[in-house]
Amino acid sequence: MKVITMILTICLFSSCTSRTSQINSIIISGKVAADTEYIVVGGDTLSIKEGFFYDTMVLQESYYDYIKLSDWQWAKLVYFEKGEHLNFDFTTVPITAHDNLINQFLLNSDSVLKPYSLRWDMDEKEFRRRMKSELQTNVNLIDSLGRSKGMEGDLIDELKDIERLKIAHRTANFVSFQERKGHPINRNIYDLIGNVDLNNKRLEKQVNNRNFQYYYLIDKVSSELPDSLYPYAVIDTVNKYSNIESIRKMIIATTIKSSFYQSNVDHDRLLSIYEENFEQLEQYDELYTLKEKVESLQPGNMAPSIGNLLNYDGTYTSLDDLRGKNILLTVWGTWCPYCKEQLPELKSLMDRYGDKFINVTLSFDTDVEKWKAYIEENEWRGIHLIDPKSSSTFKSNYLINSTNVHLVIDREGTIISRKGLKPDSKELEDVIRALD
Repeated sequence: MKVITMILTICLFSSCTSRTSQINSIIISGKVAADTEYIVVGGDTLSIKEGFFYDTMVLQESYYDYIKLSDWQWAKLVYFEKGEHLNFDFTTVPITAHDNLINQFLLNSDSVLKPYSLRWDMDEKEFRRRMKSELQTNVNLIDSLGRSKGMEGDLIDELKDIERLKIAHRTANFVSFQERKGHPINRNIYDLIGNVDLNNKRLEKQVNNRNFQYYYLIDKVSSELPDSLYPYAVIDTVNKYSNIESIRKMIIATTIKSSFYQSNVDHDRLLSIYEENFEQLEQYDELYTLKEKVESLQPGNMAPSIGNLLNYDGTYTSLDDLRGKNILLTVWGTWCPYCKEQLPELKSLMDRYGDKFINVTLSFDTDVEKWKAYIEENEWRGIHLIDPKSSSTFKSNYLINSTNVHLVIDREGTIISRKGLKPDSKELEDVIRALD
């Protein structure tokens, strides 16, 4: 995007409208609060001068994308229509999108629609009841509001699809959460959401759409397939149901990345299939470099550095400081429900096999006092480290950005177990029992 920054007045914005009718372009302008540092439109950052911004961009097709101001926690979805001049006022409540009904709604939908009470830990019957009722209420509100404002029918339908996709994504998360806890969910729960066109190109960039399609299409593949066949079945399923290349590429690339952690999968064959579906990979492409790094983290290889991390006792600790001791490395966070559920099992392992290993915990918390308080309250024995940086030596070297991860490293610094094992698994117990 070519950014053109100017000091403008509302009058100037209005005078620009007549010059925006070029079919493959759009003008975005508006006003923000004085303390707003930047505005991001579709991934590009616009400059602001004296509370105003002005930008032109080329559009081949009309589509939905995101706007985010520096002082917002989350981005907001907007609709980019070719040949339009979008003029926003972000200093008003509600936000003003002059003469643009669909963006007026999108930018203020949180205050227009009824809030949802859905939670991942709900009973399935209650989740179904609330989801069906609350989604229908908001779909009706969108329909009623759109018609009262004279909005075109196809745009009203798209707004209803956007709302359905938001709840579809939440439902997929609900299913995933419940099944991790051993509670199988009937997949007809998705029928309550209604029909949504998953191949609507205009909704290609909508986050809920992309995330839901990932869960939904993966869900069509039997989890009982052996690891050696599973990624190929996912690729076939995605190609069968998805016509949007960027979404197909996202799901297939994510599946291939996950498969790199399986030693009984032909990694090179997966990369060849990716190239057959999309484009030739360069030598230093992310998929190639990830494959090499993942393979270096397999059991039998030397554990890489975790960096020099703050210890609970106020000192700094590295992996070299722990050489000579068998380690069960636990990655966690005070916000992680799975970590809390696994802590009793972890303590049980320490009680039974404490002579064989030490528990080195690595928290992703940013609040040091909260981190220390949790350790104290739970009387958690071990060497406790904290790694609050979003980009750190540990996260880069171990490719770990999630919590509830457990990894065994022996006294020589060799990786002994893959990172998918949990404290309540017999496999991890067997690994620990076999330690010197």
